[in-house]
Amino acid sequence: FLSVVSSFLYLFQLVNNWPRALIFIWDESVQRKRLRVLKFCTFQTLYRLSEVSVIVSRPPFDENRFANSLDGIREVYGKVLVSICDDPLVEGDYNVTWTASLYSHTVKEWTTIDCNTSFIAPHQGEYTVSARIDKAGSSALGSTSIVVRDIWIAAVGDSFASGEGNPDIERGLNTSAEWISQACHRSRKSWPYRVFETVREQSPMASIHFSYLACTGATVERGVMGPKGRSQIDVLREITRQRGLGPDVLMLSVGGNDVGYAEILERLQQGETESILTFLDWRFYYVSTQLTALKEALQELGPPQVLVPLYFDFSRNERGEIDASCADMHNIRTADIAMAERRVLTRLNSLILTMGREAGWTVEERVPSLFRRGGICSKHRLIRSISDSISIQGDPLGAFHPTEIAHTQIANLLISRLRPL
Repeated sequence: FLSVVSSFLYLFQLVNNWPRALIFIWDESVQRKRLRVLKFCTFQTLYRLSEVSVIVSRPPFDENRFANSLDGIREVYGKVLVSICDDPLVEGDYNVTWTASLYSHTVKEWTTIDCNTSFIAPHQGEYTVSARIDKAGSSALGSTSIVVRDIWIAAVGDSFASGEGNPDIERGLNTSAEWISQACHRSRKSWPYRVFETVREQSPMASIHFSYLACTGATVERGVMGPKGRSQIDVLREITRQRGLGPDVLMLSVGGNDVGYAEILERLQQGETESILTFLDWRFYYVSTQLTALKEALQELGPPQVLVPLYFDFSRNERGEIDASCADMHNIRTADIAMAERRVLTRLNSLILTMGREAGWTVEERVPSLFRRGGICSKHRLIRSISDSISIQGDPLGAFHPTEIAHTQIANLLISRLRPL
């Protein structure tokens, strides 16, 4: 009887308290959910506080740095600068583990005790760069991305490409003229440098490397392609092997020294017209063989575009007439200058144009027309006179070369022919 009564009372208590049990179960469930949400929010807050600000960039432009050797370009080609120095978490003792990944593949991982570092990207493309700070048993992580793009431009050739007659800083009363290269009279006022500047301005997200190798007095045989191992082309070959690609743009000016234009003018000043005519055919045969060798060398380098301006005409006055009446001509007869213009300059430009078309070069044919009223005897000269040269650079080497204004005009013609990079 007692057992029956106990069972009845237990059942009655259970039925009477079941709503409280449900309330308790519901309350426990809500509390746990609230706890999970609180923990999640706290984790998110801690995660945000632990993010590191990673800043990446390419090396800043340095106007005094040229890629005129393999070491000169290897130091900066593909280089990425990385920093977390501005992050407030960077204080005290810490280690930083850096990781650089290209398309989700890790290409480099390294550790430093400094807040900035750098690495050389082995390939072009978009890199993800991350940094993890480890200090006093805690860690913080951050990452960012950067597109690594390098453009290589080169200029080879003679005084027309070096900018002879236009030093960076002109000669003063007690100071000498200043050039990029004193030995080669390379100038920042030249048409190749103007083209380089334009490419750099039009490609702000890329690093532009400029191999400026043109040199006053250079010929194909002595300077451009020789002597072996020390020529302008040898420098380009060495960089091409390391890069795996030739220059994206190659600027070229050769032929004037090869044909002996300065010697021809000197002979004309001495009245030796007949002696010039006897060796012209041989000279042009020589120039043709030199240009052919150069064409084959450039084909091996494989630049996508070769820019070649035709040579300028210094013989015409403001009326567009051939004129030899000014003092700089040193009593050369007008008929002899007309002969030189026809038998030397026009023939040389025709040879360059033919060779360039065969090689697929971009030959700018409009250059001579820029000077049709701006020769050395013109009232509106675009050519340096002997007195100009001595005054500006302290020697006569700049005479019979284009002025700074002319170089800008030539550069504008070539810029209009640039293909997309």
